[in-house]
Amino acid sequence: MALAKVPGTCLLTIRVLQAHGLPSKDLVTSSDCYVTLWLPTASSHQLQTRTVKNCRNPVWNQSFHFRIHSQIKVDGRQPWPRSLSPTVASQPLVPCLTPSSCRPLTLFPFQNIVHLRVFDQDLLTTDDPVLSVLFDVGTLRAGETRRKSFSLSPQGEERLEVEFRLQNLTDGAEYLFSNGILVARELSCLHVRLEKAGDFQESEGRVQLVVPGSCEGPQEAFVGAGSFRFHWPACWEQELSIHLQDAPREQLKVPLRALPSGQVVRLVFPTSQEPLMKVELKNEEGPRELAVRLGCGPCGEEQAFLSRRKQVVAKALQQALQLDGDLREEEIPVVAVMATGGGIRAMTSLYGQLAGLKALGLLDCVSYITGASGSTWALANLYEDPEWSQKDLAGPIESLKTQVTKSKLGVLAPRQLLRYQQELAERARLGHPTCFTNLWALVNEALLHDEPHDYKLSDQREALSRGQNPLPIYCALNTKEQNLTTFEFGEWCEFSPYEVGFPKYGAFIPPELFGSEFFMGRLTKQLPESRICFLEGIWSNLYAANLQDSLYWSSEPSQFWDRWAQARASLATKLDGLPNELTPAEPYLCLLDVGYLVNTSCPPLLPPTRDVDLILSLDYNLHGAFQQLQLLGRFCQEQGIPFPPISPSPEEQCQPQECHLFSDPARPDIPAVLHFPLVNASFRDHSAPGVRRTAEEQAAGEVNLSESDSPYHYSKVTYSLEDVDKLLRLTQYNICNNQERLLEALREAMQRRRQRTQRRPE
Repeated sequence: MALAKVPGTCLLTIRVLQAHGLPSKDLVTSSDCYVTLWLPTASSHQLQTRTVKNCRNPVWNQSFHFRIHSQIKVDGRQPWPRSLSPTVASQPLVPCLTPSSCRPLTLFPFQNIVHLRVFDQDLLTTDDPVLSVLFDVGTLRAGETRRKSFSLSPQGEERLEVEFRLQNLTDGAEYLFSNGILVARELSCLHVRLEKAGDFQESEGRVQLVVPGSCEGPQEAFVGAGSFRFHWPACWEQELSIHLQDAPREQLKVPLRALPSGQVVRLVFPTSQEPLMKVELKNEEGPRELAVRLGCGPCGEEQAFLSRRKQVVAKALQQALQLDGDLREEEIPVVAVMATGGGIRAMTSLYGQLAGLKALGLLDCVSYITGASGSTWALANLYEDPEWSQKDLAGPIESLKTQVTKSKLGVLAPRQLLRYQQELAERARLGHPTCFTNLWALVNEALLHDEPHDYKLSDQREALSRGQNPLPIYCALNTKEQNLTTFEFGEWCEFSPYEVGFPKYGAFIPPELFGSEFFMGRLTKQLPESRICFLEGIWSNLYAANLQDSLYWSSEPSQFWDRWAQARASLATKLDGLPNELTPAEPYLCLLDVGYLVNTSCPPLLPPTRDVDLILSLDYNLHGAFQQLQLLGRFCQEQGIPFPPISPSPEEQCQPQECHLFSDPARPDIPAVLHFPLVNASFRDHSAPGVRRTAEEQAAGEVNLSESDSPYHYSKVTYSLEDVDKLLRLTQYNICNNQERLLEALREAMQRRRQRTQRRPE
């Protein structure tokens, strides 16, 4: 996306007038109310009126001024998925340091939204919220003055009266990047150098330097300690504040817009006695090029991969479907494998099902493989071999058996704990935040491997260089650490060898930069790319961000659905109701296992830009063969995301079979879902498709998939060799036993692809 210098700087004046009939939260006195104003696209902090004491009808009549850009407004496009991330307007969103901490992209939502809140001041407890409203400045025209009356309730007399005025400014051009969802604004870079003056020693004075809203935040040093740097949005009316830690009244404040660009300005820090230090300032343009890709479609590398992969898919389809002629490019369907989570059970089952697809000659028909939680362990292992899908999977499966059946007691041995401590200390030295997820990542690596693997997500690009394997996409969930459960705020994050990011915001970075620090889409501090085990620790993070999530996770299925329904009913607001408090404005991400919301890795396959025709849904849940797929269907329905209706018959619900098709024949734009739940149906009586078991083989067909005492429960980290073999044979059998249904689904996918191509405008 090119950088554009866009005119449209305006002066927004907000005059908080008065309120009427405010309720009192105090039984003794009337309200002591004040109003806060929060416009993050124009200010680094909230502004606040004075407090009017003991009055239900306070009059403030105070004005506040903001420099805004009139082009920062919603342009009618919606992010994809449109949401999947509800927020509750009455709850604050807080920064997170655990369970997984890394910097988000720090960009503005593409709209000027003012958040006005009325509080009743309380000297003994936290101030009580009275009223919270949002106002879209984009509805104002330049030169317009508008008076608004915001009601506390439709029937009540309580209301807040505010006046808005928008005026054009002459210095109105600014460099902007935007994808219609987020905007990166022009940056300034302030260089500060401190030098001693007089006879003061460095140890005699400690100073703090602050530029509100800057990327670097407050910085502290001794007098004369050297140079500092601040990046800040050039449009903001900011000032540099330097003050002595031991004498807060001794300070120097410099308005940054008053500094000539590119020129050195020298000042003397004054004190009540004599000069303490000399201050040298230089304000210049900050970096222009973004390190963040702003765009809702696949990146160029993914598009190039798909072009290469189509040739592989076309050849595989010709052979599998015994087609006479060559396939035209517009006839080649996009087929994806979607694997759920489920710990060691999911990892083992995915190996078995991929082996089944390989045996049928259908693995090369697949363009994408998505994974969550335990299924990501299988993918991470397989993609260490750039040719894995072109080989027999017997070797990887034998390695799997070795790791799954080995004793896990050594992972917490003193020697291992010391190694974990040393690696975590080194990561902290490099700048990575310290959190429990990192320790879990190292423990998890020891569970699955004999030695540490110096392997990174970006290394998987070699496995895609010729289109020889499907493109893997790993899923995580971003949420909030406190107050909000994942049902109230949860948004999808996807990881591929090419990019990591949020489809919802259309913001992506290369995996080499994941964990680094960004500001306004620019890279401000680059950290070394983490080994893939630390990403696996995120994708399969079993440790909830808060107690409420833990309660959901530990619920019985019926309780889970009841709590889910209650949580949905409790939302008084639309999804993402507070644009000023979404992830781009957060200082840290809080990434979790997707199982805390819905155990699926399907969302990356749903954007129309990926144009998926057929999803092979591999479900590893032990309870409810359709439960997670139905939950995903409900989310998609609520958000207007095209997805087939998931409506199994009562007979299927009672006795699910190995394979179920869900589609909408009238909607070729909606992908079909061929669903494979983890069931033991005909495998109990058949050792191979069409081959009934002998009496001596009956025990091999008994696979315990009960919810309570299964050897494959997600908490089990060690399996017996017999149980591993049974699960591998079951999952491979369930694929191979449905060869005809798979072939028919591929034929229908080709037909839908033709229909979709014909319906598209030229």
